[in-house]
Amino acid sequence: AASQRRSRQLLEEFEGRESKSNEFDRDEPIPWRHFLTRAPFVVIHARHSAAALTNYVILSWLATSFHSRFGFTLSEVSILSVMPLLLGAFIGLLAGWVSDRLLAATHIPKVTIRKAMESAALLLPGFFIILHVVSSHWLMAAISISLSSASLSFCVAGHQASVIDVSGRKWSGVVMSISNKVGAIGGFVGVSNCGWIVSKTGSWNDALLLRIQKVHSF
Repeated sequence: AASQRRSRQLLEEFEGRESKSNEFDRDEPIPWRHFLTRAPFVVIHARHSAAALTNYVILSWLATSFHSRFGFTLSEVSILSVMPLLLGAFIGLLAGWVSDRLLAATHIPKVTIRKAMESAALLLPGFFIILHVVSSHWLMAAISISLSSASLSFCVAGHQASVIDVSGRKWSGVVMSISNKVGAIGGFVGVSNCGWIVSKTGSWNDALLLRIQKVHSF
């Protein structure tokens, strides 16, 4: 009962705070420079790009890497290719539910919850990539690389949820579209860079460990 009252109170406060800012003026210009240069938005865009870089690399090169390392045929690895997406959907729902429960049932500041979820989205993928690199059996390698990609979904309750926190409902669509475009650039760079590293070194491990150095240290 107490948590339900807390949930209603948070919803009423949020709707009251947002009601005026949601009044869209058709003649009001979109503050593009503000969304592209102010620190909170730059951080969101950068983090979106970093997450996309890792996720695109895993999803794009998973089948090829398992073919090279463990001799899988493309038909055999097709099932493994969908596991990161299925697990990611579950983890994203879990992250959102846990965040909402913490906001409703505790007095933990929203920014602390956002940082905790974003920290999980940074640290867990790096840990599972390392586990994947040292795995000699295909099953452990498959589980760890799937969890590496899937655990990135904690970011839906981290930087992605922060979009509406810092821009409000009125501009959240614009900010998210900018962030998504920046993320696509990161994904393109990551996939092409990974292929280049493998072509030069012949090692998938080098390419994946470089992802940790460049992205998860961020």
